[in-house]
Amino acid sequence: MREVLPGPSQLLVLGGGLEPTGQPNQVTQERIDRAYGYAVLHDVGKIVVSGRRSWTDTEVAGLDVSEGQVMRDALLDRGLPAAIVQAESNSNNTVQNFGFSIREGYLDPKLWTGVVTHRFQQARARLIANLTLEQSPRWILAPQPHLEYVRHELAVMPLTLLTIAGIKRGEIDPLLKRNDRVQAASGQLLQLRNGLTDYRRKRTA
Repeated sequence: MREVLPGPSQLLVLGGGLEPTGQPNQVTQERIDRAYGYAVLHDVGKIVVSGRRSWTDTEVAGLDVSEGQVMRDALLDRGLPAAIVQAESNSNNTVQNFGFSIREGYLDPKLWTGVVTHRFQQARARLIANLTLEQSPRWILAPQPHLEYVRHELAVMPLTLLTIAGIKRGEIDPLLKRNDRVQAASGQLLQLRNGLTDYRRKRTA
């Protein structure tokens, strides 16, 4: 009989993107592999896979799929029981991964949680976990470094710091509302920057 090792009561698997075909990209696939490998060796009562769409790839392809559903299907195909794998499919960023999973009742913030991600995302995810989970999580990290993602993490870290500033542990709704405002302001600034770039390009053409 296989020995089941003790560990967190639940896992939260953070989506890392999809291919235009709707299949997991390399980052997401590595997290699926890591979550499955951990679940078959440990007594995990629940696995929450979280994520909506990857950038605009699946939208461009016209596919109605989510990271959460794709990850759930992959874990079920490997034989994990459907009853323990739940998909949160509305989140577009890491704050929402945690916040929506808790607010929608998939994740219990009182239970010890294992968070499945990569090391490049861990620092930012830790800031969010400290506000949304009542216990420090166990970090279950996929091994590959993916150094190309470090630039993205450095770019979005200031937005995360703005989002969590002044938010107290357990304040899920205020955190999510702040996140919406910060993301909206960031989008407006990006549009302004792109508009100025286009204007300068036309002036010099």
